[in-house]
Amino acid sequence: MGGNPLLLKAGEEMNAIRFYRQEHDGETVLSYDFYEHNFAPTNLVVRKLWMAMLDSSRHRLTHLRIEYNDHMLAEKLGRRAAEVLRLLGASRETIRENKNDEGITYSRTFTAPLSDERFQYLYYLQDISQFPHYCLMEEQQERVVFYFQQYLSLRLPAAEQRRFFGRMEAFQIPYQVVEGGR
Repeated sequence: MGGNPLLLKAGEEMNAIRFYRQEHDGETVLSYDFYEHNFAPTNLVVRKLWMAMLDSSRHRLTHLRIEYNDHMLAEKLGRRAAEVLRLLGASRETIRENKNDEGITYSRTFTAPLSDERFQYLYYLQDISQFPHYCLMEEQQERVVFYFQQYLSLRLPAAEQRRFFGRMEAFQIPYQVVEGGR
């Protein structure tokens, strides 16, 4: 099943980041639950967790898909919103509107190739909830997912999960792994 979790001292398990691990077709999915830990998406631990996920999957990532709401993005980024969307690959050709049953647009989604510049932008986010939902993918396979401040997940071949745990240890983040979903 890969490496062992970072060894915890007595009483430290309360501070450890808990991951839920599931196996699917020879791949491991590790999920972090925001509700369980009460860390904001701007918290340094969460940002390091995000960076560890990106570091461990970078060699596989080819595309990004971002879902956003115009109003919420304008509140977060102000005048920079359009510039950031262009940087990340949004264009008239790539944006798809998501509409409810009444035909009202509630969000927009775009997919773009993951260039080094786009990867660096996402890697150094100070607030990983800048967009409510995004995926970094290997072609069509979702590898790293941030979903509406509910969870972060990483999907890797089982043989590669040690790379992720190595990054967590390098960032000195204690963690626990729980088998099965939550």
